[in-house]
Amino acid sequence: METERAKDRFRRIRATFAHAPSRLDLSGALNVRESGGDVEVLADGNSEQLLETLRAANPEDLHSESLSLEELFVASKGLAGRKA
Repeated sequence: METERAKDRFRRIRATFAHAPSRLDLSGALNVRESGGDVEVLADGNSEQLLETLRAANPEDLHSESLSLEELFVASKGLAGRKA
């Protein structure tokens, strides 16, 4: 089923650090938002690589989750816009 594959492909990763991390190489992410010690990453098929990068920076908390159907739709529209 396409929806299940998309849920596996697109992931939201959230990490919390005691202090804002410096020089994280999250170049493979679709989107990165940082606020103080909080980092939120939108991954497109490379969530394991991004999780390893974040793990190496020793976060206090790190988790990954599937996107909602609405978020999947918005992410896929963003990708379609990049290819045009």
